[in-house]
Amino acid sequence: MSPGWFAQAHEVRQPFTLENLLTLKQGPNHKLVVSPPLQNNGNALKWLEANSQVHTLIGGILMVLQPELFRIGCNALEELAANPYHVGNVQHLPAALRDWNLPFNGIAIISNRLTPLHRDTYGRKEWLDILVALGEYTHGRLEIPAFNIAFQYDPGCLAAGRLLRHGATCEGERACIAYYMRNNVMERLGQEVVSWNNINDYQQLVAQFDIPGYWKHTFEESIRGFDC
Repeated sequence: MSPGWFAQAHEVRQPFTLENLLTLKQGPNHKLVVSPPLQNNGNALKWLEANSQVHTLIGGILMVLQPELFRIGCNALEELAANPYHVGNVQHLPAALRDWNLPFNGIAIISNRLTPLHRDTYGRKEWLDILVALGEYTHGRLEIPAFNIAFQYDPGCLAAGRLLRHGATCEGERACIAYYMRNNVMERLGQEVVSWNNINDYQQLVAQFDIPGYWKHTFEESIRGFDC
């Protein structure tokens, strides 16, 4: 669900060419739409309100993991609120945005099903998705074949990524909430493309906060090995 994305079959830029089909960009005559779960004061709106603080935390996690993606995600939502002409069913937009405390523009809830190995395609490979595992189950595993590794993936776990193929298995009542960005939505809302993280992103993030000298130095040293 989303406060503004393209309806099914409105994803491809005109003219209809193989290149445009593969890149899944929007047609120029199609507007964003508020997805049906967020219309007519339904249960999804109540769920967003009930999880407002949780979603603020999810956004904070993205701000630390990929600051530039957090920034353009927030900018896109501000653009959506300031210029509602982007949306076709605009009458539903105020309610959809009211408790959307997230920089992401899409949420998917996966309930009681196995997730076979796959690679997500609607965003950019450089952008992080966030997955939150919920339920009452045991022996949860998140597999990444490229590294020949499987992580423990029990209720309460959080994972972030996109580029690599991945899949999940578990036994029992389970759900996964996926938070993600759609590239064509960001394009329509006029947001620039941000790429991989680099050390400057984290240094700028640290500079925004009044962190005691010792801890600031420790943090900066710890991220030097992650410079892309």
